[in-house]
Amino acid sequence: MNEKNVRGKAIRLAHENPALREKILPLVKNATGKRVLTGAQRRDLVEAIQISRSLQAGDPLEVVKIDKLPGMSKMQFEKYIDKLHGMQVALKKKKKDAEAVLKSIKASDAEYKKGKKFLEDAARELGVKAKLCGDSEDTCIEISSFYKRQRPGIAQMLADPTDADWGEKAGDLYGRIASELGAEVSAAIQVIYEACAEDLTSISHTVSMGKLFAKTSSIHPTILKNAGILDGIGAFKDWLKGGVSGLTKRFLQFGGNVKQWYQGFMNRTKVVKKATTDLAKAAQKAEKGVDKILAHN
Repeated sequence: MNEKNVRGKAIRLAHENPALREKILPLVKNATGKRVLTGAQRRDLVEAIQISRSLQAGDPLEVVKIDKLPGMSKMQFEKYIDKLHGMQVALKKKKKDAEAVLKSIKASDAEYKKGKKFLEDAARELGVKAKLCGDSEDTCIEISSFYKRQRPGIAQMLADPTDADWGEKAGDLYGRIASELGAEVSAAIQVIYEACAEDLTSISHTVSMGKLFAKTSSIHPTILKNAGILDGIGAFKDWLKGGVSGLTKRFLQFGGNVKQWYQGFMNRTKVVKKATTDLAKAAQKAEKGVDKILAHN
């Protein structure tokens, strides 16, 4: 493709994308009228500008909404199972996104090697949490299965509220166990969701900055400056080296350096592990309680 055709396509792209027009048109020619970007660079620059604008808006590119999880009513564990499964899928997808971006940051860039390692470790923590969500999902499936098996027998033992001894019969004991388990399940899953949601939002910003870094690696700084994205790229590079700047805080929505950022992933993994364990213990306790009721009736 000759120079004239490339320039013509760039101009058409600018007119097809009004929001980017003022950025693209000055970049397809220099003072002498010669082309300064290859076709691939031009496409990368357009994408980089879009990423930068989203980041500068101050809004997360991906925010996980946390609904207030309902208490256990009539063993509605299907809702918990769906939520945990959805989170597991989201974590796996974002882990793949992060790994893809990391491949584009050359290992030969020695000055970024340490920061890149922290990013790789953070992506690995997403995988750990995905597995923990799967474990909790399995626990909820087991709880659901157990109660469905036992429910007919329990229903036959439910006491009438008008009975003099209401509150002491097997059905009422079962209700107490169910109520306690529901509260524990809801609390554990809420903790898991909050921690995983924070991971996803945090890694989303970093993945976007990584894409911005990779997409512009072969483009001259003057062009990036004219496009209004040079400062953001510089802030991310500084962050990868262990530094912290005002721009980095704004772009990544995090006030610490890359090591502190990664430590957050580690800490949240510990929180999710404990919640997963608490959920399993609550399920075991409830199952034993129901078995005890059935054994005496």
